[in-house]
Amino acid sequence: MTFTRRLVRGSNVYVYEVRSYRDKDTGRVRQEAKYMGKEVEKDGKKILMPPVDRKGVRMVLDSGAFVL
Repeated sequence: MTFTRRLVRGSNVYVYEVRSYRDKDTGRVRQEAKYMGKEVEKDGKKILMPPVDRKGVRMVLDSGAFVL
């Protein structure tokens, strides 16, 4: 079963998609959450801004000549 969870932190609203499942090892019910984005109001309408992918390489420096 999946549902949408809205978490309010200060003035920001974060939206998660939550999936319930039963753990095979323990038999307990668990929840798995996937971040969907941030809810913002634009032109009087609520829209969902997708998350920013920050996994890319920012900068590579050549430091081989300076390593002793």
